[in-house]
Amino acid sequence: MKQDNLLLTVAIVAVVVAIAGISVTYNSVSAFNNFFTGFAVENGTVNVTVLTTASINISSANGTAGKMLDWGNGSFDSGANYVVLISNDTVINGTWANISEGFIVDNVGNVNVTVGIHSTYLASSTNFLGESTDSTVPEALFQYNITNSEAGSCNFTTGFEGEWKNFTDSSVQFCDGFDSVEASDTMMINILLGIPSLAETGVLENDIILTYEAA
Repeated sequence: MKQDNLLLTVAIVAVVVAIAGISVTYNSVSAFNNFFTGFAVENGTVNVTVLTTASINISSANGTAGKMLDWGNGSFDSGANYVVLISNDTVINGTWANISEGFIVDNVGNVNVTVGIHSTYLASSTNFLGESTDSTVPEALFQYNITNSEAGSCNFTTGFEGEWKNFTDSSVQFCDGFDSVEASDTMMINILLGIPSLAETGVLENDIILTYEAA
């Protein structure tokens, strides 16, 4: 009986010692973790806002510097009643200088844009080429032809890529998406003038206007 009581006492003491050991081990592990992680966490945040910029630029690829195509002074060839000038190195029936390329249009923003085109005056306006007064002579022409200078630059509206179109005096959208990526963000606009022999004389100027907005 005494032996049984002794064994029970030893067992109880062993349990107490085990519990104490577990407690000491837990506290030691917690202290060890806190040594590496600290008692608190502090976060920092980096924030930047990049604004979208819709912007295009037009310039003359040849001819005069800046934003102008200038055929300069010229006259009709002998016996000719109609002259055609095209900014692809073409002069037919006249003495005007050649212009080998038209306007270059660059997307200089950081977002794709839709683009429309029109002119201040129509070809037949008395403020520009004027109407032909001879029914046997073709009407005055003021046309544009748009192509990609870099592949994939413009997603053209159906029927506009590489086609000659008459200028209108209200904007016509020709590009559903003009790319802003550096490798594919450039278009070429060539210009055609058809001038009747009885057209207006003097310095004849007209503005082409590009309208655009973020796609």
